[in-house]
Amino acid sequence: MASSDLQLRKDTSRARIGIIIPSSNRIVEQELVPLYPPGVEVNITRLRMAGIPPSDLLPAIASAAASLCDASCGVIVFQCTASSMEEGAKVNEQILETIRKETGRIALTTASALARAVEALAIKDLALLTPYTEAVTARQRSYLEEIGLRIVNCEYKNVSTAPDFFLLPQAYWLDELAKIATPRAQGYLLSCANLPCMSLIESAEQRLGRPLLTSNQVVLWDSLRQAGINDILQNIGQLGRLARAPGEPMAPAAICA
Repeated sequence: MASSDLQLRKDTSRARIGIIIPSSNRIVEQELVPLYPPGVEVNITRLRMAGIPPSDLLPAIASAAASLCDASCGVIVFQCTASSMEEGAKVNEQILETIRKETGRIALTTASALARAVEALAIKDLALLTPYTEAVTARQRSYLEEIGLRIVNCEYKNVSTAPDFFLLPQAYWLDELAKIATPRAQGYLLSCANLPCMSLIESAEQRLGRPLLTSNQVVLWDSLRQAGINDILQNIGQLGRLARAPGEPMAPAAICA
């Protein structure tokens, strides 16, 4: 049968989103991907990045992004909180530009998604909780301050390895968030894409009385908004009920050729 005689089914995808994650991540596929709305296709690729400065990862990021473009992803995300913030806003922008230049697609990082989330929620004073070491947390705090946030409370738990992040129970993080609660905070950030914490967001917001942001939550929200999808996202806190950052132009639903 000639190819011209084949009856192809109609592609009904609303959007295709590609996500680059660290090779050690055990959460994104289980916690983040299932929360995308029906009709949104998500593809994942892994990258070995432990101990490698983000600025040295740019060629590998370009290759990973190209592979996701091969899968017709119109939005491509570099989803590693620590790496996207580690060397500051300049290197984060280099990561975004690397993805754009390699693929011509809409590019996100965890850091850029967080920046749009705090803008949308009008948060300037932020309390930060991380599982990281003091040094990694300090670099993350520096990035957050560089983009104009005031860190009004900060706590790091010094968990030694990424698998240990995964194994800590959600009740632990609820308790730790309560410990850093302060009336000065307009919002809270529980940082790290390898924490199973999406289902605690609503409970934490009720307890804290303020929005809670998490790494996977901001990527879910921003990747959809950048793809032109404004669905209300249930059970992920106040952010999920927002359409987009004030004044931000809506990106078209991009599909790779």
